[in-house]
Amino acid sequence: MASNFTNEPINMNVLATETFTMGMLCQIGAGNTMSATAPASVAFFVTVDESSRDAAGALELAGATVSVVPMSGVVFVQAADASYTVGELLYATAAGQATATVASNKLIGVCMGLHTGLTAGDLIAVNVSQAATA
Repeated sequence: MASNFTNEPINMNVLATETFTMGMLCQIGAGNTMSATAPASVAFFVTVDESSRDAAGALELAGATVSVVPMSGVVFVQAADASYTVGELLYATAAGQATATVASNKLIGVCMGLHTGLTAGDLIAVNVSQAATA
């Protein structure tokens, strides 16, 4: 039976210079590999785990993989800011996180809750049905 791509994580190869943690925004980069979403680029996926590790437990660089899901529905994304309000528009940062700062960042969606006292990297629920696609 065929896999339902929108609901199941898939493994993708990672750009050799990058590592990922859960909830990072990413895009398809050089050589069909995952890289963190640049602020002016469209996010295609969100990571559901960290990058693969070697036998010693260190994050791999060369030949690493990461599990991702497509940008659809409500996903958990890493926060870049300390607080967010319900319905606030969120944008991609260079670190693959969500921010309320517009700048030249691409829209990724709408905040789905009131969040305060966050540290960069904490996960927040984002409705990405309004994400920029171009």
